[in-house]
This record gives sequence, C-alpha cells and structure tokens, in this order.
Amino acid sequence: MGRAMRWLKKLLTGGGGKKEGAKDQSAAVPPVERRRWSFAKARSSVADASRRPSVTAVVAGELSQSQARPCGCGQARETEAAVLMQKAFRGYLARKALRALKSLVKLQALVRGYLVRKQAATTLHRLQALMRLQASSQALKNLSSRRSIQQVQSARIPSRRAS
Repeated sequence: MGRAMRWLKKLLTGGGGKKEGAKDQSAAVPPVERRRWSFAKARSSVADASRRPSVTAVVAGELSQSQARPCGCGQARETEAAVLMQKAFRGYLARKALRALKSLVKLQALVRGYLVRKQAATTLHRLQALMRLQASSQALKNLSSRRSIQQVQSARIPSRRAS
C-alpha cells in the first residue's frame, strides 16, 4: 500500500517528497499560489451562476427584510445585519467544504478501486502460475507412471515368449 500512497501523493502534489531543508526555506517564504492546468469544464458557468444567487444578493435581500422591521435602536440593527452576513458567509463556506469533501471521497473511491483491481490481477496471476505448476507436476507423474508400466510390461513379455 506504500507505493499506492506515493502515487497518490505525486498525483496530488505534482512531485516527489520534499527534504527537510526545503521545508525550512518554504516556512520562511510565503507560498505562491499557482493555478494548475485543468481540462475539465469550469463549474461556475453563466447558467449555473444565474440559477444560484450570490452571497451578496442573499445578504442584501435579508438586510432589506430586516430593514422593514422596526428596531428599537441602531446598534441592534447593526448586530442583526452582522449576524445575517456571518450566517450567509458560513453557509457559503460549509457548502464549499462539502464539495471538497465529496471530491475527496470520490478520489478515495478511485484509489481504492485501483488497489482492488491491482490485487485481483495479482491474485489471478498467482492462480495461473499455481495451475501451471500443478499441470506440469501431474504431467511428470503421468510420465513416470507410464515408464514404470512399460518397464513392467517389457519385463513380462519376454517371460511369456520364453514359456
């Protein structure tokens, strides 16, 4: 399972393992975020964006509803608006985390499927080798049995002719 995990790490990180010295240098310098090549369709298409309201639109709608209600003081109104914005933002983060978790589960299933197929192929090769070994063993046994029968028969035949 070690090789499979190395394969997975190389797939996810895009390279081999890093050395201790490299860790110290990366800790001193902030990492630069790079965009990777992606050949898949973008998830945020125009049609998808029009169906799903943005976070700011949701917050603006909730704020307009909260403004319609009379509040006793201005500070309570600001607090309520802050709570609504936090609620919308936390919901956005939760949906984003759920999508990431779903993709991780799919990736795990892919890797496990790869490992199971690899194990099945190995088992098949071993069974085939065992069958070849059994067949050759049986062939040798049959050959030695035939030779011994022929020796016995050849020993009996001259004695029959002599008598």
